Amino acid sequence: MDAYLTPEKPDSAGEIVGPRPWAVRRGGAALGRFTSSAIGTTVTSCAFAEEVCNAYADGGDSTIVMAHSPVDNRDYQMNCAAGDQFATGNGGANAIVYVY
Repeated sequence: MDAYLTPEKPDSAGEIVGPRPWAVRRGGAALGRFTSSAIGTTVTSCAFAEEVCNAYADGGDSTIVMAHSPVDNRDYQMNCAAGDQFATGNGGANAIVYVY
């Protein structure tokens, strides 16, 4: 993980980064295009979004992934659906994660 980026914390070029209020930028993932994640709800942590991104990238085309939450130290099932630009994961404790 390179850094957590928020609208209040621009990247090194001074630009606001991310499609959602909090985004996680990562290095290369197994699927190539799915290298970053963003939260879709305020109850979803950036750390959990990164874990979902890792699990989704490691799972190939799997639509169901298990991801560990470092916040509450529990594992959650996430149901993922891929689109052309990003995948959406729903599950856990009302979590929504975007993987792009």
